[in-house]
Amino acid sequence: MNDKLIEIIGWGVYLAIAYFYWRLIYGRLLETSQGLLKKFEMNLRFCPICSLAFAIVGFVLGIYLPIQFMPDSNQGPLLFFITEPIGAVVGFLVGLILGKFIK
Repeated sequence: MNDKLIEIIGWGVYLAIAYFYWRLIYGRLLETSQGLLKKFEMNLRFCPICSLAFAIVGFVLGIYLPIQFMPDSNQGPLLFFITEPIGAVVGFLVGLILGKFIK
């Protein structure tokens, strides 16, 4: 495939996910939902925010901590490839727990 086509598809997927999160955070997507999704409305509202916050923390720690502890290592900053996804998953779970207790 052409590299430009892959880039356009990637941006389309990114924009679709960003639009879904925007609708989820502001509740417009959940206002019309019924059943199980409506029941967990508050739980799902905290998930994207916490996931993003924890992913940012994981990214920053994964980049700067290896530089501080091993300045001579050239592969130290690559730790963020592990810490950022773990931070996003942990943030999602924390968002579920916060959403359950905060009304």
